[in-house]
Amino acid sequence: MEIYKLLPDTNGFILFQKDNHTILVDTGSVHSFSVSDEPLQICGTEIPISFQANELKNRGIDLELISKHVGVSVTTILGLDGLERFKFIVDESAGRIQFDTEEISLSPDWHTIPMERIDGCIIVSIKVNGVPRKMILDSGVTTSFAESLWLDACVRKGNRTDFHVFVGYNTAPILRALSEVGGFTFPIRYSVLSEEVKQKIAKANAISENTIHGILGCALMEHHRGYLDLEKGIFKAMK
Repeated sequence: MEIYKLLPDTNGFILFQKDNHTILVDTGSVHSFSVSDEPLQICGTEIPISFQANELKNRGIDLELISKHVGVSVTTILGLDGLERFKFIVDESAGRIQFDTEEISLSPDWHTIPMERIDGCIIVSIKVNGVPRKMILDSGVTTSFAESLWLDACVRKGNRTDFHVFVGYNTAPILRALSEVGGFTFPIRYSVLSEEVKQKIAKANAISENTIHGILGCALMEHHRGYLDLEKGIFKAMK
């Protein structure tokens, strides 16, 4: 087991440091990326680096822009090909992230959120205004996105500029919808998911745009602890 302190004041993103790596945890990225030549190990397990610095911009990934937004120089994006080697808990209220290669004992208070893997992405089940939907679980953005048809009955709350690791800055209409995730019900303000956003995420992950209908951002973790065991397909959350 290894526990790391989350970096503060990162505009809501999940970052920690290990050796000379400053790592952004991105569940919306199928692959891991780095501009560092040094290997990265967690719990004695080496993290595969799919793409190095000279390949990032070909995939539309600008680490300089990401670093400027989060307020710290990011060297590494830890994607699903690295995260799937562990069981891990993100606890933003305690400011820490815990990794283990063995089972982590959880109390019965944790709520299970149905999930599956499609095109390598984590797809979670959620209800938006009572209608079952499926969204990508993506900690590479703090806010959430949904297709405009899902939000037809919702009240527009103006426009909002969001930042996504694979997209950069994006301004879109926002609408509030009552959402149910793993037994928790609360209003979420969704940005309308544009074709441009879908295309950039699909390009960076080398996946089909048809996989992307909605995105559940990491703002969910501001008030909940999250547990993921990707090998067994388990996602749980707890207040």
